[in-house]
Amino acid sequence: MVAVRGALYAIEPNHDELDMIGTNGEIRRVADISATEGHIVPTAIAHHGNFYVGNLSTFPIQDVSYT
Repeated sequence: MVAVRGALYAIEPNHDELDMIGTNGEIRRVADISATEGHIVPTAIAHHGNFYVGNLSTFPIQDVSYT
């Protein structure tokens, strides 16, 4: 969760969305991440002029071997 311009922004990983929580307690969806990225399970958020989201990647997880 991060505070930006007087509101809190939280990642909701179960539904792949970025939500804004206002000072009055109102919750509103800002972005549906799954609409463009699929179910990537967003788990972390940062704000540095833009929002940045860390994720677990798509499911099912593929075993990748590097040789």
